[in-house]
Amino acid sequence: MASLVQAHGAIKVRMMASDTELPALYLLFRLVKGGPKRASDLAAEMSADPSTVSRQVASLVRSGLIERTADPADGRASVLAATPAGLEHVRIARERRLEAMAPIVADWPEQDRACFADLLARYTAGLEMHRDQVLSVLLAPMTADPSLAPQTPGPAAAAPVVLPDPAERSI
Repeated sequence: MASLVQAHGAIKVRMMASDTELPALYLLFRLVKGGPKRASDLAAEMSADPSTVSRQVASLVRSGLIERTADPADGRASVLAATPAGLEHVRIARERRLEAMAPIVADWPEQDRACFADLLARYTAGLEMHRDQVLSVLLAPMTADPSLAPQTPGPAAAAPVVLPDPAERSI
């Protein structure tokens, strides 16, 4: 797991160095996936600071990738939605992502690719479902004292899941 996070992080850092608007594009992807919503709802969904989301939204509006419309439930608020240009931008980005990732699994049997896709989708759904718990653990102060460890909400007495360490696998 650590290797996956490190590899993904290295790619993300490199991409962000070449595209300063990349963080704002995550908002666009969320809007395309989840449909129109208020900026405050988008910030909460992404566990992001509302002022940061506000700056990113402004950038996307200037770029013509999203638009603001009056919220029918509350005329004082606005709802954000992807524009046709934003939808096209996401379509192209998804195609590029598939093209970039294809060589990684190209020599895998179809059954393995299907299994991996299923497990990755399940993992991602679980990560979304338990996002707040994950963040509370990862953002907690580091301490060796177990009494100071974060208390995670959720099912009581859940057994910890131990993942195999790839470094300990025999070759």
